Amino acid sequence: NGQAFTWSRVGSDAKSPWVGVVGGRVIVLKEEDSHVEFCCPSAPEESPDALREALTAYFQLETPLVELYERWRSADERTCAVLNALPGLRILRQEPVECLFSFICSSNNNIGRITGILARLRAAYGTRIPIRDASIFGAASGDGADVPSFFAFPTIERLAQVPEAELRELGLGYRARFIRETASLLLERGGADWLLEQR
Repeated sequence: NGQAFTWSRVGSDAKSPWVGVVGGRVIVLKEEDSHVEFCCPSAPEESPDALREALTAYFQLETPLVELYERWRSADERTCAVLNALPGLRILRQEPVECLFSFICSSNNNIGRITGILARLRAAYGTRIPIRDASIFGAASGDGADVPSFFAFPTIERLAQVPEAELRELGLGYRARFIRETASLLLERGGADWLLEQR
């Protein structure tokens, strides 16, 4: 969907794993030659089957790509080139709240700036997700100074409470007003549950 700005590499080489937040969990993905390894350093006790199910839904792994690719290739020349360059490209089934507000933040913006704005938004108003197994980050525990901090995306309720001036201080500019107004409107309609029903 082009709005997943939470993923980053742990390390600097092309084989380094990716880390991101999905459904309030910190997820690490490492691509191997024939498969992708995954773990959840914020909840290492979580069953692999439950985590696999969450990732299958997030990446829509049960959606066959061949038919979609054929449709997309025939509809758009640029998409055809992208699909040839990036085989396995998928549309994510991201949480609707994060997707919508990320889209608002992306208006008239570039990827680096959007990523920074969303990171500041999560850090300022989201819930911190503790890391309980920091070995992927080269640390013995989640208290290590070299372990990055991760935050869940702020709730609609929290975003509706934030003064516009504070949002502007985070770099949202004119988008600050739209964040507040959208959060308030969503609350009037039923909040995250209503938004999820619109999927």
